[in-house]
Amino acid sequence: IYVNMKVPSKSFVIATNKSRVGGGLHLYDLQGKELDYLADGRMNNVDVRYGFLLGGNKIDIAVATHRSQKRLAIYKIDPNSQRLINITAEGLTLDFSPYGGCLYHSLQTDKFYFFATSKSGIIQQLELFDNGHEKVSATIVRTLEIGSQCEGCVADDEAGSVFIGEEDVAIWKYKADPLGGDSREKIDGVGNNLVADIEGLTLYQKDGGKGYLIASSQGNNTYVVYDRQPPHSYTGTFYIVPKGGVEGTEQTDGISVVSQSLLPHFPKGLLVVHDNRTSKGGGSNFKFVSWVQVEKGLKGK
Repeated sequence: IYVNMKVPSKSFVIATNKSRVGGGLHLYDLQGKELDYLADGRMNNVDVRYGFLLGGNKIDIAVATHRSQKRLAIYKIDPNSQRLINITAEGLTLDFSPYGGCLYHSLQTDKFYFFATSKSGIIQQLELFDNGHEKVSATIVRTLEIGSQCEGCVADDEAGSVFIGEEDVAIWKYKADPLGGDSREKIDGVGNNLVADIEGLTLYQKDGGKGYLIASSQGNNTYVVYDRQPPHSYTGTFYIVPKGGVEGTEQTDGISVVSQSLLPHFPKGLLVVHDNRTSKGGGSNFKFVSWVQVEKGLKGK
């Protein structure tokens, strides 16, 4: 979810499509209307960050894992036109076909990184940098072995940590700094509050480190919530149910949430989730949920 800080009503959602022939990225406004479609290849995960220095100017970026070409796809976000401009440097490839991934911005060094996950369980952390020709390149600065297939991840820039979902096993927390080593903390495991696969991970971030870590528990069509602050205690579980002719969600893969007010429909933030199965056919779609509804559910647990 890209938040337009100056004009929140012009915020928009960037969504990957790996099923459509050729694959690409969809852009939706806050009413769910498609703004654009980029047929740029089979993308798997996408994430955004603000204030990347390119050519002497700070820009906002979106980075997706390009599954079919074994590389990252890097875009400059144009907040006024609500469009993406490809700024990927030529020759930027990975050692494996990336399955998922997430961005991390170090507040200590002002460097930007991308964690690329894989089916094999290997994770590569790449540092993004200006190549001097108005393009962004990347270099591998760290490799982790989580154990088995992993896709979803999310980084907490303020805390300097990254959460990674090992799909059949657990949610793990690592230090996000490239010198952080391979030590990790188990947040929760399959068989406790989670039912495999563990899929999307996202952070609802409030001031002072407050907020929530949310995981898509694909095996039972739920969303599991943990405290953002250590020790990341279990807070609750919720479903997204049908209402007013709109279906609920099943077999969710990716999820994303923001806490900023996006009036008039999302005064306390927006949660966007992938819905993999629809009774009317037509394949996957995305559901937009007001955080007000999630908050009500958590308080009433």
